[in-house]
Amino acid sequence: MIPHSPPAAEAVTQSRLELVWERALQQNDNGQTRAALAGVEKRAALEMLGAGLERMKLLEAAADRDRDNGLHISRETAEPIENVWIFSGVGTLRSAVKNPDRAKNYKGDNPALIKEFLKWGNRRRFLQGMLAAQRIAEARSGKPLPGNLIGESAEDIGRAAVVRDFMREHGPFITFGGFFQENDEIKELLSQPGTGIAPEKFVMVEPGPGEPEWKTTTDQVKHFQEPRETRGMRVALVSDDIHLNRILHIAGRFHAHLSEGMPLYLFPSALPASGRREYEDMELQGLLAYVYRDQVAAAEPYPYTLER
Repeated sequence: MIPHSPPAAEAVTQSRLELVWERALQQNDNGQTRAALAGVEKRAALEMLGAGLERMKLLEAAADRDRDNGLHISRETAEPIENVWIFSGVGTLRSAVKNPDRAKNYKGDNPALIKEFLKWGNRRRFLQGMLAAQRIAEARSGKPLPGNLIGESAEDIGRAAVVRDFMREHGPFITFGGFFQENDEIKELLSQPGTGIAPEKFVMVEPGPGEPEWKTTTDQVKHFQEPRETRGMRVALVSDDIHLNRILHIAGRFHAHLSEGMPLYLFPSALPASGRREYEDMELQGLLAYVYRDQVAAAEPYPYTLER
């Protein structure tokens, strides 16, 4: 149950969490979730969901604030952040959803996730990560970026080398890894003459030879092997506001690659407000499965900060 809420709001929230619990019990997975929840103390599970919902609201507020003020980051906050880790999402840089392509061994998006408010998720998260890296570099240097990180104009192409030098000197590493199609598009972007992203500071993490494609958030967290270039660094995570709650719980279970004793800096991208309530409930129901059925997430999230 969410603390410090007015009684009426608290009752509404409790009813909502109860409904999420009931939907989880009825999930169409051959009774696996029902069986897993049979041995769970319901009160503890609902408290976990209530805390998760409150955290999602904080992430939504942070995303809205960052969008409205252009993502202001103080030098004090920017200095220790050495690696911005961007999570992939629905779609690609160029398309609202991913469509399968057998010839290129591309898989499509999960049909259950093709909702209007989740479309273009990959592009939304990637651009938010680029903005976070830019603001970190600007805060460290005390100067504005001398151009655009991503551009196609003659002016962008003419200034790309200067922008790359700026990011090379002041910017953090940027880490990305997702579906093969997403990765291929990012590689193509990095090769464009108008791109100001310093290649030495961009790390693409992918499955090793013969390993299956990463297709879920759990895959990205569980199988992520920190590249040598970013080992031991303080990390910032970028994903959609509500989705970051799931990542924190999975990181609470699989965190060998994270720097011990250091909180994760979070830079959420803002989901359309029209889809937030539905996505909150989707993520809360999913959290019960991740923690109790699949055991790929911890009941407590990994430590984090929203400091700017």
